[in-house]
Amino acid sequence: MDLLDVESDLIRSGSFRQQRRPCVDAMITLYEQLQLQQIQANSSMSSSSHAQAIQTIKCVVEGDRKVGRTSLLKVYTGELDDSRFDEPCSSENSQNSGKTSALRNFSAELRMDGRPIYLIMHETEAGSDFDHLRRLHYAETDCFVLCFSVVKPETFDSIRNFWYLEVIEHCQKWPTIILVGTMVDLREDPDTVADLQERGKQPITCEQGMRLAKDIKAARYLECSAKTKVGISTVFHEAVRAVLAPPEIPSGTKLPKGLQDDWNCSIM
Repeated sequence: MDLLDVESDLIRSGSFRQQRRPCVDAMITLYEQLQLQQIQANSSMSSSSHAQAIQTIKCVVEGDRKVGRTSLLKVYTGELDDSRFDEPCSSENSQNSGKTSALRNFSAELRMDGRPIYLIMHETEAGSDFDHLRRLHYAETDCFVLCFSVVKPETFDSIRNFWYLEVIEHCQKWPTIILVGTMVDLREDPDTVADLQERGKQPITCEQGMRLAKDIKAARYLECSAKTKVGISTVFHEAVRAVLAPPEIPSGTKLPKGLQDDWNCSIM
């Protein structure tokens, strides 16, 4: 007869508390301790498995200055100061010294299709003075978010002529790219439109953004506004989705010279 049978018999006899012998009491105490240890061990294993299941994704947010990248990131992570938009990419230590940092870091935890994700977002500083430092952060990047302002056509041109070329040249593998048009709240703003018309320009349309995304083989084209908070979460959620299920590069795509061997190996 094992311990559980002894305990059951005593309970059925109605004299569990009165008749329980010291040896049985000790055995039950030992049994309870073993149960507790097993529960703790299972809990520890469960916590360990949960921690191992969290996937870290690194995202680098690129684009010209003053296209709203900082505001985009601050709204998404809940760090936005409503009195200031798109402040310079500078660290706390450098604000007093007048120097600008090449990197601003953000992070967020989310679940995508039931999978826990730890998203690390880097905003790099534009400008030739930071070219070398900026490119150091491209290693092991899972997704690049290339941003332009829909009311600053020159920033749209920079995506094709500079940012896309820099990313594919300095990446060790074919990059996952999300193209994002920011400041969509100003696309129909009368003063903004009038200012553009005076310079012989007009806001970038959604169709133009979609065509550029196709040309640079971006996984998605998205639009957002940090001011109205429209589309902000979608930008980073779609970036995560693109990493978890990367799109196939169409056959016949002309790859940069440095990526040809790497890509050929990855599809064999």
